[in-house]
Amino acid sequence: MSIRFLRPPTSGWVESQLEKPHIDFLWETIEKAKKKKLCHKDQLVGHLSNSFELKDEGDWFMRNVLCRNIDMFLESNYGKHPMRPYTLDTENIGISLGRMWVNYQYQTEFNPYHNHGGLYSFVIWMKIPYSCKEQRKIKLVQGMKEQDKKAGIFEFEYTDMLGQISNFPYHMEPELEGTMLFFPAGLKHCVYPFYECDEPRISISGNLYLGVIPPQSKIITDIHNQNNSNLIGDILNLKK
Repeated sequence: MSIRFLRPPTSGWVESQLEKPHIDFLWETIEKAKKKKLCHKDQLVGHLSNSFELKDEGDWFMRNVLCRNIDMFLESNYGKHPMRPYTLDTENIGISLGRMWVNYQYQTEFNPYHNHGGLYSFVIWMKIPYSCKEQRKIKLVQGMKEQDKKAGIFEFEYTDMLGQISNFPYHMEPELEGTMLFFPAGLKHCVYPFYECDEPRISISGNLYLGVIPPQSKIITDIHNQNNSNLIGDILNLKK
């Protein structure tokens, strides 16, 4: 008798650890944004104290970080982008970084389940001032089932092959600072409130969009050429 287990194709997300030059660039970008005070709160569903728009000067973050994450997603997702339910009848289509912003979340504040516009989204944890291990010990959650203690966590939500809702939590710890998650923009996620900590949790998010390529554009790849494994080289050649 021949027997085997089959697992259907499914999507996922990319997890990466940023290096010091990436982190330094982001902190510098945050400081510039704080001086300009370009508020981003009107674009969010989150109940947060502050949110400021960021600018990727010279497309530096796009070139050095996001391009690599797109390449990794394609390699791991059967060579396909997470296409949304629309199509564009043109070959002249590329992907560019749209909005990028920084969030300051203080205790009791939260970001409910939501998704983003565009094709891809990402989140970067810049500062995590608390430990989910310690959050599980606070008085508020005592008496709850361990799996229901979600103070301070980041969580994805999706449906499995049977149509059941599943969750994938990230239990926040200071060790996760500098971690980036790169995921399909339609993937729902949330951030639960934390307690008994006066410092803010600082994170960066952003969206990447499909767009028609103008003569001088922020091109990063051609979505119709998904079998090309040398995306980074092509991107840099296009940018010259």
